[in-house]
Amino acid sequence: MAARPPELYSEQDVVAKVILPELARLGYNETDPGKHVTIRFTHPIIAHQGREKKTLFADLVVFIRDVPVIVIDAKNPRQYLNDNDKEQVISYARLLGDIAPYSALCNGTWAVYDSITKQQLPGLPTYDGLLGDQQRRRVTARQRAVLVRQATRTLFAIESARELSRLMRRCHDVIRNLKGYDPTKAFDELSKVLFCKMYEEREVEEGRRSVNRFTTQVVKEMREQGVEIIQNLWRDTISSDRYREVFADQQGSDGIELPAEAIDKIVAILENRSLTLTDLDVKGVAFEEFLAATYRGGGLGQYFTPREVVRFMVDLADPAIGEKVIDPACGTGGFLIRTYDVVSNKIETSELSSKEKERLRRELANQCLVGIDWEPRAARTCKMNMIIHGDGHAGVYHANALDLEEVRQKVSQRRMVYPSAPAVEEGIFDLVLTNPPFGAVDSTDRILGYYQLGRGRKTQKREILLIERCIRLLRPGGRMVIVLPEGILSNKQDQDVRDYITEHCIVKAIIRLPQDAFKMSEGAACTSIMYAVKKDPGNPILSEQGDVFFARAEYIGISPSGKPVEENDLLSIRDQFRKFEAGEWDELELEMVEEETVQFVREADGSSGPWLEPEVNRTSLLYDRLCYVVRRPRLTGRFSYTFFHPAYYRVMQALRKMPVELRSLQSLCQEGYPVRGKKPSEESAEGIPVIKLRNVTGQGIDPDTDYAPDTEETWKESERGIVRKGDVLVTSTGEGTIGRVDIYPYDEPAICDNHVAICRVKDGINARYLVEFLRSEYGQIQMLRYVSGSTGQTELNIEHLASVQVPVPSDETQEAIARLMDDARQRATELRKQAAGLQERAAYILADARASMYRLIADTPVR
Repeated sequence: MAARPPELYSEQDVVAKVILPELARLGYNETDPGKHVTIRFTHPIIAHQGREKKTLFADLVVFIRDVPVIVIDAKNPRQYLNDNDKEQVISYARLLGDIAPYSALCNGTWAVYDSITKQQLPGLPTYDGLLGDQQRRRVTARQRAVLVRQATRTLFAIESARELSRLMRRCHDVIRNLKGYDPTKAFDELSKVLFCKMYEEREVEEGRRSVNRFTTQVVKEMREQGVEIIQNLWRDTISSDRYREVFADQQGSDGIELPAEAIDKIVAILENRSLTLTDLDVKGVAFEEFLAATYRGGGLGQYFTPREVVRFMVDLADPAIGEKVIDPACGTGGFLIRTYDVVSNKIETSELSSKEKERLRRELANQCLVGIDWEPRAARTCKMNMIIHGDGHAGVYHANALDLEEVRQKVSQRRMVYPSAPAVEEGIFDLVLTNPPFGAVDSTDRILGYYQLGRGRKTQKREILLIERCIRLLRPGGRMVIVLPEGILSNKQDQDVRDYITEHCIVKAIIRLPQDAFKMSEGAACTSIMYAVKKDPGNPILSEQGDVFFARAEYIGISPSGKPVEENDLLSIRDQFRKFEAGEWDELELEMVEEETVQFVREADGSSGPWLEPEVNRTSLLYDRLCYVVRRPRLTGRFSYTFFHPAYYRVMQALRKMPVELRSLQSLCQEGYPVRGKKPSEESAEGIPVIKLRNVTGQGIDPDTDYAPDTEETWKESERGIVRKGDVLVTSTGEGTIGRVDIYPYDEPAICDNHVAICRVKDGINARYLVEFLRSEYGQIQMLRYVSGSTGQTELNIEHLASVQVPVPSDETQEAIARLMDDARQRATELRKQAAGLQERAAYILADARASMYRLIADTPVR
């Protein structure tokens, strides 16, 4: 049983109750003289920038033989850990005499980072593990100098970032307090004012104007002359060479749609803060926080992929210096910004000359990053985001990425303003990173005609067309990391999409995400991340499908509401994938022998123990936190995480070893069964009972149901959905509800709706035994393997239910098993009643004690 977390009220509690015990557990023991460990508290960190000097203090620094190895900052347990905290502790680690390889934040939960690459890690290393890792973490003198410069700049900028974030929130609140302004409207109008300020500052700085018009004094003076100067400034901004293209969709608009009073307040808040002189990192962090809060809270979450997922996907792809990267559904630009940061850091820490670094940075911003989005606000926001992070907006296009002609036109138009704006041609990109929107369809004949997956159809899902578009954009050997609805990997009707993927790509990894991964982004789909490499016929390694890495994350570092949480399986999955890519995989491994047969090359450590039947989400059997590798898989059908799950093959191996005949469920049913029910077209207050999903509980049929009219038309309409006493019912729809099994016990016939399957068994098959087998791990895993669909309405198709393999022992054994399970369920029910009685008794004992307490107080003699 896990230890209960300690009560934490302050930073001191975090240090004493969490940090120090964890360091001791990992082996950093000061009392062991052979380890030479020293832990120093409030250790001074000195940063110099020009003549200015700052002395800051790291809460804890762990030294081994006087060499710093870990820097830890403790935070208040009620404080969320953010990017500024991360940058600060990493900067502390870089500014020590020797760079400490690990940095960590702790507010009761941990966030651990590599101090060199800034990548988040699953946790701190053990003492022995750290010593073994040290040799791989050497940096050159030039790299050290760059890291120190970055750290110094960051520490001096963090205070500014926090201040700027606070000022932006104040400005946003000014607008939000206006009647009728929702978060996105407020964001749009504040963005206009911010870019007015940046434009005016640059005009003054570069000598084109002698007076800054973005001041309270100028606003007041010009208003007395009948001029709203900020509105004039906005017209100048959107007409300027620098920002004209960014705000192309705002040309001819009514200007800044704010009352003069609100504009005055914002000018007063911002006038003494220079945005052009503010470090790009500062503006970037402040704008990202502002952007995230606005889009998540303003009904535009579909354009905002959670930052934790973005980081994971970019880390998985590991973009290199000089690579061309595109996101054809870029939203607010999260993948492009993260790629820019990662590659910028690689440029900065390289051994190249300053001149070469500057050239590569310009190339990165202006040539290497391309984003396309057809929603005007999202495209405009992406451009603003890129500008604030270091420009690169020339590669962001407002267009339908699926419309080849429109994209060509937009590129041509852009090149009239920016002659070197990057092209969007097929076969030129090294990397595609994207999370396309799901659910929309395209019905334009011209667009459908561009695509193999669209030709000859009246409509096609946009995400399917985008998959083909992404693959065609890649050069041979190019990489694609994409979020896909789970149905693409499993639905029968999407087999042609999977065939297209495997014809043109090598699938390297499938990572299943939790269903609520995009809940804060208004997404309800079950999703997976697919990492694929475009085939290269000229390269034997890139022409044939190889081994595939599968994993599932239960936690992604953020809750469905958007709050950060400590658990983040993506970090360990990333590290496991790197082991796989490096040829160092030593975990669970399967090898395909035949179509439905595998051999276990390597088993995972430990045993899962006996199966405890889930009470709520039965799909937990296959939705575990697992990484596994399949050698030489045949990707001719499905290739989802659950389809190749090792648990399925273990079940089938166990069943095949049983000394009884294995038969399909269909062969145990009367002809025509199993069959899906059919929902009656009408309902009524009484009549024929309708068995729905909720009525099949897995513990007996719930008789509280709805009804259909008892008419000849209803019986005829629902003929195939009529259920009779003794029929076995299986729920076949819904995430977490698929696979409930019960026997229909009533003499009165009923009608099953289309979410329930009916199994009418043959004579000689004990229905009670069949129910118990289907409820067991052996039956559940077979059913859950074939679940398809992308939303909460996932499906188990009849043909897959019919194919479930059932061992058929003798009649006597079937009856014995049925009686055994009946007795076990009866005993379990009795124990639950006893438990409920004990709980009630405990409540009475406490209530009596309180009554006695009150009497004792009332009877206390007065002194």
